[in-house]
Amino acid sequence: MKKTTLLLLFLSFMGFKIKAQYGNEWIVPSQTYYKIQTAQNGIYAVLGNQFPSALGIGTDKLQLWHRGVEQKILIKDNGDGVLGNTDSIIFYGKINDGTLDTKLYIPVTSQPHKYYNLYNDTVAYFLTWGPSPSTQRITKDTTKTVVTPEPFHLNQELILYTDDYSRGTEYGEAYQTFGDIGETWCSASFRTGTTKTTDIPLSNVYSNAGTNFTVEVMIVGRNSSTSRYVTVTISDLNSPDIVDSFTVFDAYNKSLYTKSFPSTLLTPNLKIKIDALALVSGTPNWIGLAYVKITYPQTTSMGGVASKFFYPANALQSFDSIPWTAPTLPVVFDLTDKNNLQLLNTKKINGNDLGVFVPAGVTEFTVIQSDAYLTVPSVKWVDLSTLPSDITSDFLILTHNKLK
Repeated sequence: MKKTTLLLLFLSFMGFKIKAQYGNEWIVPSQTYYKIQTAQNGIYAVLGNQFPSALGIGTDKLQLWHRGVEQKILIKDNGDGVLGNTDSIIFYGKINDGTLDTKLYIPVTSQPHKYYNLYNDTVAYFLTWGPSPSTQRITKDTTKTVVTPEPFHLNQELILYTDDYSRGTEYGEAYQTFGDIGETWCSASFRTGTTKTTDIPLSNVYSNAGTNFTVEVMIVGRNSSTSRYVTVTISDLNSPDIVDSFTVFDAYNKSLYTKSFPSTLLTPNLKIKIDALALVSGTPNWIGLAYVKITYPQTTSMGGVASKFFYPANALQSFDSIPWTAPTLPVVFDLTDKNNLQLLNTKKINGNDLGVFVPAGVTEFTVIQSDAYLTVPSVKWVDLSTLPSDITSDFLILTHNKLK
């Protein structure tokens, strides 16, 4: 009886046509689209006159899309409810990272890291408008509870090495066509007897007892040698140099070093030295440095810049007091979910300080002067009307125009 029931269920499902998902479901071919490209992380503002066909459109109809997800945006207009030449559309834009590269690696765990894209640094956002109002608008959080100000936040310094391209594991004189173990951008190769040193300036270090800084370094093998021994030296500290080792690794694999130390050891300058040691086998120990990342406690100061990223030290509700002498208050965006920004409440305190109300769960926010938004060099109209609204085929061919 069970076998008969399963067979009938299987046959019934065979009658339904499964519709493939191609990733273009967000496109409405009858609508107008403008392409906005960004290559830096931050808050952007684009003017209405960059979208000629959108002038006069109700601002409540505007939509911004990125990788199939509608983004929350903030619109500054003159109050008439339609897009004008000097009105602004404000959104979060970013540099292209390795998120989409993941699908190129087999297995996906072969990808060394996602901080840098293999092919370019630019991503695209698409502005359009439809017949109905959009609900994706940036709103302000309601948290206004003053608690004891946080004495510090976490700051991050990331140094990416992109001097050379490691093609990954060699198979004789050939390489895999997909992303393979060790395939990434990195420093020029160096070997036994040579070192690679990274200088990392630190600013406004909060070095009180009970806080830590974290050192994260990734290296990749650049030849087929096995049992690699590599040391890391952390210097320019308030103590003797710290000498430690990466986990022993083979061939073209990656090796990640991560360790935390008391922040009382920090000075305004930090040096990280990587040393490829001689191998027992006598074969050359060729390696490449992929990145160095330092996370350290920093006082809540803007450091003389017009915009800055802040990383709360914990996920609890907090209140940050930031020195602020400018006559107008900045705008503070919660960046925890880059697709769904929200504004954080602020208030002027102690005459020259900015108070930021940070609700629980916030992992990143940015403070920015209203005249310091990033801009894009150009906005381009793109024709997406040729895409069919309902693809019934069970395959899709991607090709270059010159190959048609």
